Amino acid sequence: MKFSEVIGQKAVKQQLLRSVKEQRISHAQLFTGPSGVGKLALAIAYAQYIACKDKQGDDSCGACPSCVKFNKLAHPDFHFTVPLASTKKITKAEQLISSNFMTEWREFVLDNPYAGLNDWFAKIGIENKQGNINVHESADILKKLSLKPYEGEYRLLIVWMPEKMNPQCANKLLKIIEEPPQKTVFLLVTEDPEDLLPTILSRVQMVKVPKITDEDMAAGLQARFELDDKQLRHIITLSEGSYYTALKMSGHDESAEVHTDKFVEWMRNCYAMKVSELLEFSEEMAKSGRERQKVFLNHAISLLRKALLLNFDVDDLVKIADDSEEEFLTKFAPFVHGSNTPDLIAEFDKAVYHIERNAYAKITFMDLSLKIHDLLRVPQEV
Repeated sequence: MKFSEVIGQKAVKQQLLRSVKEQRISHAQLFTGPSGVGKLALAIAYAQYIACKDKQGDDSCGACPSCVKFNKLAHPDFHFTVPLASTKKITKAEQLISSNFMTEWREFVLDNPYAGLNDWFAKIGIENKQGNINVHESADILKKLSLKPYEGEYRLLIVWMPEKMNPQCANKLLKIIEEPPQKTVFLLVTEDPEDLLPTILSRVQMVKVPKITDEDMAAGLQARFELDDKQLRHIITLSEGSYYTALKMSGHDESAEVHTDKFVEWMRNCYAMKVSELLEFSEEMAKSGRERQKVFLNHAISLLRKALLLNFDVDDLVKIADDSEEEFLTKFAPFVHGSNTPDLIAEFDKAVYHIERNAYAKITFMDLSLKIHDLLRVPQEV
């Protein structure tokens, strides 16, 4: 993967390019930022550029023997460590190492390097198990890194979602990072750096990857999809800088308009306490899959914040997707105020947390609906 294939992130790309050109490649780097912004894609492009035999001014050549292998994620000096759990085919703990899942991993990344952890777990079929990176993986890492580079100057290891390492694995990886083999580069890609050992955080160089700008998002989507201006505006507004979310919407899994329409109906039913409709809604959401549930809940949080800003008369800070959204938010704003919004957002955040950890979605959404009913009726303190 070349840097040119990564959507936006010009400043981060320049930072990474400079480190190679100035021969200041840190042996341990942590790519951190929100989901769907291209952290893994950037780490792969960076590794490819480091190994490229014919580096161009601002990218790898894409054609040398090294780049050809990187394009297939099959370079012998390039390794991955990813979260795993037992499957129907692989059940023994000692076999749960990334090397045994590389065929699936290559297919997964080459299909969409912006995809998330739940997509990966669905790919390998671990159902509702909790995946992690176990101590057997650290032994395999040591084995791989003890060998001399086969073709290039560096050995490169990407640890995807290092926050999923169990304590034994994290401590072993810490020892490797503290005393790394020569010409070895660790690239950790995380969404939750606070879940890493503080000792690991203190030994890595941070590479902060921000949300993708609207301009770059528009360019990336227009290059891939045929979207009219209205569709493009909707998707950019609702994706909130996540190219992964934008891809899901552009693929028409669920149109941008549906998110708002569903939220409007849900809020009305919550306020009126229409139990049968809320049960039907909860059942519908439970069938939609975790990623769609999370996208919908995060969109709901965004709408709550917009409504609060309108309530505070700071319209210039609110990005409205279209006239219908503006009409709803104007009517909804009086019910979202300083006395209930912190609790509302906390309940939505809690629901996202539970969905991420495989809670029973029907109960999660019904419980949230009941709490929304109470909170929307909280009077605004003068």
